[in-house]
Amino acid sequence: MDEITSLDRLTGGETAIVEDICSECVDGCRLAAMGLAPGAMIRMLMPGRTCAVQVGQCRLMLRSKDATGIRVSRLAGSAA
Repeated sequence: MDEITSLDRLTGGETAIVEDICSECVDGCRLAAMGLAPGAMIRMLMPGRTCAVQVGQCRLMLRSKDATGIRVSRLAGSAA
């Protein structure tokens, strides 16, 4: 079973599916325009206070306070 957590809890190389974006915490419309929306597959490239993620062919930098408002399902067997 996939584990649901916040995006900021992923480690480098982990892959997950976006489940929900807290509209009170993050500008969901802005993120959706960049491909970060529920159902999107995301890969953590560089965790930290400002994390780097990949969504499709797009690489994004997110502040940790924004990453905490994004709920994801860790994919079983993704690199940790």
